[in-house]
Amino acid sequence: MISDDFFKTLKDDPVEQIMEITRVFNAWNVGNKNIPARNTKHKEYVNAYYVLVQYCNEVEMPVASLKFSPDDVQKNITDTINFFGKVRQQCAAILSRKKIGSELDEAKAEADELFGKGFLYKFTDDDLNNIQKHIDELRGLLQKSHSIKKDHKERLLNKLEKLQSELHKSMTTVDRFWGVFGELIIYTKRFGEAGKPIFDVLKGLIQIVINAQSMTAGLPPASSINFLNDINPSD
Repeated sequence: MISDDFFKTLKDDPVEQIMEITRVFNAWNVGNKNIPARNTKHKEYVNAYYVLVQYCNEVEMPVASLKFSPDDVQKNITDTINFFGKVRQQCAAILSRKKIGSELDEAKAEADELFGKGFLYKFTDDDLNNIQKHIDELRGLLQKSHSIKKDHKERLLNKLEKLQSELHKSMTTVDRFWGVFGELIIYTKRFGEAGKPIFDVLKGLIQIVINAQSMTAGLPPASSINFLNDINPSD
């Protein structure tokens, strides 16, 4: 029901990916209204449950668990359908809170800017697209890396995900960027030539953030980032 190809292209937000899993399941389940025929697909329903639970565990999203009956196929299928519905509601609530939080932050930032309050860093649409592109590249490189320990890798991936979720055209702080930059620079320097692909992508991301900071301070965009030459992992 959920093929291996489904997880080859993942959404940036794990919650949105879980929503997509429930959408695929619901679309498949709609075609199984005939109860006797549906009961012959018991294995597919149970498999869909385990796929969803394992993915939720992988991205550390807590969900309830089911205890399947060894002798009641119809109950197992009904419980699975209800389980998918509850997870979908849970994800919808999380995404709604994220959207509201984002709108609140943007509204405050715009109000602060209108009345000359606060210190806003502004990104163009091209900046935002390039930042997302660079972060996606970093995520891909980190996922493939064999040099970084699993727990460190997961922490970095979570920080990049958080960075993407908080990215706006106007931001009151870029501290989270520099926190991630610092960690990645340390790792790339430690791993030498193996860390160079990550470092090369990181340079492009740092350039965008420094340019935004320069413009906010009334300075011209930086043409190069000379301090990075001193920490190039290949040197």
